[in-house]
Amino acid sequence: MKRKILILITAVATASLVAVGGTLAWMTDKAEVSNVVTMGNVNIKLEEPVFSSSSMSDYIDGAYVKKGFIFPGDSFLKDPTITNIGHNPCYIRAKVELVLKRDGEVIANNAVQLSDGTTRVITAEDFFSPNDGWTKSSQDGYYYFDSIVPTTGNGSSVALFKTAKDGNTIHVPTEWGNEIVGISFQLNVNAEAVQSEHFTPSTEVVGGKTVIRNWNGITPETYPG
Repeated sequence: MKRKILILITAVATASLVAVGGTLAWMTDKAEVSNVVTMGNVNIKLEEPVFSSSSMSDYIDGAYVKKGFIFPGDSFLKDPTITNIGHNPCYIRAKVELVLKRDGEVIANNAVQLSDGTTRVITAEDFFSPNDGWTKSSQDGYYYFDSIVPTTGNGSSVALFKTAKDGNTIHVPTEWGNEIVGISFQLNVNAEAVQSEHFTPSTEVVGGKTVIRNWNGITPETYPG
């Protein structure tokens, strides 16, 4: 029997919340007898070309809000994409935050009471899978892109969420029951970049593949420190 329940999405956040960039790279040049030191440029933009369109969402209180109601098993396209628009190659990372609300009140720790009396903690990964090339670090919770992002070409834009065979990236679990009725969920995406020149992130080999685990405590605000 088809469940007569639904889930209301009231606040799927815009990916333009954070597009972090800064003058993080140094380049040097020499002209005649003077040494000329020129600041490099590390700059990214974070956008959702499809999800932010008027056919997909409304812009309410600074956030893109998915139109209409959805049911367990439904899916749609949310497409956070990070593009290197600076003059230097860079490493990028992103953090995805899930916020659950019921009747406008935030649900602490995203812990939802189930109909059998138990509690389930819902995570962002219940809704999406990371795209190829992204690895979530167990150390700081960031998703790290495992390759240097160039300044030009197709590789300069990187999608965070994997697109499934149905063409969508967000999928609401089919098995969810009445305990989810009326809950809204919000996915906030933050992106950061740091120059790749003269910078080596911490890595480890997982399943024969080298993946980035952290930036050695460096953030765009503290580098070069």
